[in-house]
Amino acid sequence: MNTTENKEQLEAELFRTGTAIEAHRNLIKPLPSIRQWCKQWPGLGSTKMWSKILKGDFTQMKVEAQLPNYRGVLAALQTQVVERGSDDLYTDLAPAQAVMLAALRLMHHHGKDRLILVQGGSGSSKTSCLQLLSQNEAAGSMVMLEASDVTWRSPRAAIRDMLRGLGVGEETIPAATADMVDELLKVLKRRGRVIIAIDEAHHLNGSMLNLLKMLINKTEALFILAGMKTLFQKLRSVASEEAKQLIHNRLFAKITLTGPDVEGAEMFLTRRLAEVAVGRETTTLPSWKKATIKAIVSKSLNAGHWAYLRRVVDQVLDFGLSVEEIDDASLLAGAENALIEIS
Repeated sequence: MNTTENKEQLEAELFRTGTAIEAHRNLIKPLPSIRQWCKQWPGLGSTKMWSKILKGDFTQMKVEAQLPNYRGVLAALQTQVVERGSDDLYTDLAPAQAVMLAALRLMHHHGKDRLILVQGGSGSSKTSCLQLLSQNEAAGSMVMLEASDVTWRSPRAAIRDMLRGLGVGEETIPAATADMVDELLKVLKRRGRVIIAIDEAHHLNGSMLNLLKMLINKTEALFILAGMKTLFQKLRSVASEEAKQLIHNRLFAKITLTGPDVEGAEMFLTRRLAEVAVGRETTTLPSWKKATIKAIVSKSLNAGHWAYLRRVVDQVLDFGLSVEEIDDASLLAGAENALIEIS
């Protein structure tokens, strides 16, 4: 192989690698700018170099020096796709849209009704929706917390966790419960219209719900409670009349996540495969019959909703097929295997 042929091969590989990296960027919502992308992945070099590589312009460029950097970035991106796992969702799918639109409306709302309830079964993407919301710049300042019957077993433990989430150092948290409440009020008043999202909120007891009502009354903080379907019933049946007011006078919106519909499921399955397809240098994606997607959606209703769809993709990929070979039969076979996996 002469020097010219070797140079052309290196340039072709660098172009393919750059194109694959660009495909990863285009899968992200909202789409990061070229400047943001190059800052996030320094191995790409300057924005000028990145643009030249995507155009196939290698003049005055040491291709052999850049290629290892680009290979490394692509390998990291492919690993990131695999590791993203069960928390992955997309901002334009129905669950995320419902939560985001309600939260963004709440950001421009003034009044005592500053509570959003998000409820749904296991796998309905409550946590993923909150994570996507936290990444949305329009949501402003947001604190994500997770309740549990261990860490939030008492209002005192919950208040301490909220203070930590708001950036108060452990060593400065007061010892007495009353002083902790005062400190929490001070911090929230200082932060203004901060969103506090509490996942697994079905673990909150009546005393903690009363505390949330007091915080809404005395600060400008906005609250999102996400939990199992029992959350709303718990708020209605809890003994304290004060807590019941949360769903009458303090409730801004109630969102029930019911899992994927046919259109959303098809979009989700196609995109998940597209992410893997980037690493396989595939540009053609499969299309399936509506009846196939309907059958999978039907199975998902009692098998974990969106989490089940993720398992379906994993099972199909285990067949070792190329993306173009994933037809209706293989997709349905993957769906059956996913059911066996969780049974």
